[in-house]
Amino acid sequence: MKDASWSIVTTMHGIPETLLPCIAHHLQSDAQAIHVYLDAPNPVVEAALAPHPRVIVTLCDAAYWQSHQMPRPAGVVRRQITNLHHARSHSTSDWMVHIDADEFLVPARPHAAKSDTALSLGRELAMVPDDIDWVRIRNMERLLPPAAPRTEAEAGAETIFDGIFREQSPDTALIRQAYGQAAQYLLNGFAGYIRGKIGLRRDSLLVPRLHDVLTPELARQRGRQKGAFAPKLSELPPFRVIENTRILHFDGWTALHWTCKLLRFVEMQNFNGHHQGRRNSVRFMADHPDPAERLALFDAVQRLSDTGLAVLSRHGLLRLTPFSAEALTRATFPDVALNFTSASFDARLRAADPNFFARHGGLMPEGAESYAKG
Repeated sequence: MKDASWSIVTTMHGIPETLLPCIAHHLQSDAQAIHVYLDAPNPVVEAALAPHPRVIVTLCDAAYWQSHQMPRPAGVVRRQITNLHHARSHSTSDWMVHIDADEFLVPARPHAAKSDTALSLGRELAMVPDDIDWVRIRNMERLLPPAAPRTEAEAGAETIFDGIFREQSPDTALIRQAYGQAAQYLLNGFAGYIRGKIGLRRDSLLVPRLHDVLTPELARQRGRQKGAFAPKLSELPPFRVIENTRILHFDGWTALHWTCKLLRFVEMQNFNGHHQGRRNSVRFMADHPDPAERLALFDAVQRLSDTGLAVLSRHGLLRLTPFSAEALTRATFPDVALNFTSASFDARLRAADPNFFARHGGLMPEGAESYAKG
């Protein structure tokens, strides 16, 4: 059977250290093309991608949105979906797979290939029946192992890729056992999304979203309904779950970054999106301005205790194989100066929006947000 062709679509905004790894990693896959939509000008990234013919870069500037006969949508999700439709209209691939810059497609079994960078999704997509137009690719979520004493040098060497990965579980008793009181900030053991990401046949009439697809009728119903719209999986068009591929999701590159993400929702007074656990986390950030309490929430939600490590390990819910795209990114883009340390990332995060940090009292003392504790 001939492998299906597939392409990646991603809307990106950030620094080279958080954008180029995703591209370098997926250039090692059998993806036919990577459609990169830059949400803002990024000369360093644009220059780095120019020599790579499989990477199709679109700058989402005023002219781009004018070509869509619409102003730039205020919501990032609307921009992402618009870009997905644009990529479909310019692609020849059988399938389109939508991911973000903090997501990496890898073999479900770490040792199924020589490394996590070797991925062949086309073979599995070719096996999807003709009457099935979309697939779900399940995600795993990065978290940190139990804290251990580290030297100053070891702490300074920590990178944005450090950590292990957890699988989700609907077993609420198990999640409470693993996380204790912090279970209220999770759903199925995840702090972020639980539905994975989608692959969609390029010529399908179904209506894509970030984590599922709708029939045209469901889409019309969505248009009439205010607030979150989350139909049950049983209400969605028929789909297949991809078994041999996972998404590794970095829900916040550092503790400071994760806190900033939640505080953006606080500033928008958005307490109704995502799942109940995430909403509880956003509410906690709104109600607890103390930096120490915010860091404690991160540790409770995104770092395992010794008990949690034992519980999740016993039930096969951890992927302990390290993942890092540092060396591959440097090799793929040798002319770009890159610094993947958490300290460097946090410094650039603070410098990028000083007014945001001023509004929130600095969020955390510099250095306190380091992953190293002990």
